[in-house]
Amino acid sequence: MTFLASLGDVVVPEIRKVLDGDDLIWKYWCIRLIGQMEPSCSENFRRDLERLTANPTDSERYEELDEVAAAVLADVENRERKSG
Repeated sequence: MTFLASLGDVVVPEIRKVLDGDDLIWKYWCIRLIGQMEPSCSENFRRDLERLTANPTDSERYEELDEVAAAVLADVENRERKSG
């Protein structure tokens, strides 16, 4: 787990700002960060991950956000199953 991911809820509002914005490169790295967070924190972004996986824009698809979101979503769901 990276330092930022270890901060948990403290970084959730900052990640939210990035995901609500237009910078696709920053979105990519925030999605990767979500995958390193505890499931209780990454749950805040489930709808975002699901939307990116199921209905990405052309730009998001070009930057492969749909692929990284699908991988992170699957990982988060696996970790939730193991812990719950």
